[in-house]
Amino acid sequence: MAPTVEFLDGFEYGVLSSAGGGIANAIVGTIGTTIAIETTIVRTGGYSLKLAPSGAVAAQFKKTITTRNQYAGRLYFYVTSLPATSSRLLSHECSNSVDPTISVNSDGTLQISKVGPVNVGSASPVFTSNEWHRLDYMFDVIGTTHNYLARIDGGTEFGGTTASTATNMINFQFGRSTADPAMTVYIDDLLLTTLTADYPLGMGEIRAIRPIADGTHTNPASFTNDAAAAIGGAGGTAFQYLDEAPWTTNRSDYVTQTVASSTDELRVTFGVSYDAWVINGVWAWYALDSSTTGAFTGGIADIYSSTTRSVITSGDWSNNIWEAYSAKVTPNAAPWTNAQLNALEARMGHVTAQPANPRWSGIVIQYDMVPRVPKTSPYPQLLAQ
Repeated sequence: MAPTVEFLDGFEYGVLSSAGGGIANAIVGTIGTTIAIETTIVRTGGYSLKLAPSGAVAAQFKKTITTRNQYAGRLYFYVTSLPATSSRLLSHECSNSVDPTISVNSDGTLQISKVGPVNVGSASPVFTSNEWHRLDYMFDVIGTTHNYLARIDGGTEFGGTTASTATNMINFQFGRSTADPAMTVYIDDLLLTTLTADYPLGMGEIRAIRPIADGTHTNPASFTNDAAAAIGGAGGTAFQYLDEAPWTTNRSDYVTQTVASSTDELRVTFGVSYDAWVINGVWAWYALDSSTTGAFTGGIADIYSSTTRSVITSGDWSNNIWEAYSAKVTPNAAPWTNAQLNALEARMGHVTAQPANPRWSGIVIQYDMVPRVPKTSPYPQLLAQ
């Protein structure tokens, strides 16, 4: 049975921003230097997240998660520069600030700790720098005995139990908001699930699909491109304004609804997904903005799996700034299949009162999957990791 996914991210939008909260709810550091989206060292897809705290400048990528007392996670990390002393890789912020944490040590090990910092159990076995490694972990803060466990590449388990008070986890974060000892680490293929029984989540990868064609619109002349040319007419197809990789925040390439209607909508379809043995979860991101700050009503940014609607955001986003929104996509019939993934459709429009015109400028769907690897594969490490 597929795990219950709380969040997944392979960073395939290709840009960093906390506006709208769809990518991150907080980003701390110098974007492009201490924290960046990278294309040079990636595990899958075209992008990864780089953390490079300098010792003087922080690096943090923070995401609000559903308040829960247990989580399991999986990610891949690639360290090119070890810290002189312990530097934080990830943590889950708790309502009582106990904050279970996994840090990188100077000797090439990982250490689980809680607030203090107080180490929990022994460190991990040594990992090799300049290679991708899978990290599986679980944090359980249900009662007065917390359980924090992890493995690198499915190897020896590290961490353990610690006395504490019952609490809940409220945020997930890579790095931290205050400067840590200098290190450089790349992160890819993050999966968070809601049950510690899912641990270890095991191998997987996150891939992306983007718009490649228009669906059947309703009154496309109610929409224009950024040059005020009507979609379906001089403005051509809608998908070409929504398929950017990477995204940009310059607000110069979009479709906008200029005629008020509660039924007019644009529809776009997506590229063919990779052949998956298992699809653990699907998440969608929209990039949006507006022509002014005057409120509008009725706007939609949806993903449809057949007749099943997933609302990525709706209503009014007339902040006159570029923003990103994201949400889970639900299959029409569980579990997810490649056929259902390939048939997804994005729908946007339905704006009525329009002091401002809404704009849609990017859509990307990311999905966590286990690839279909034959037993005779020349890459047997994929079967193990």
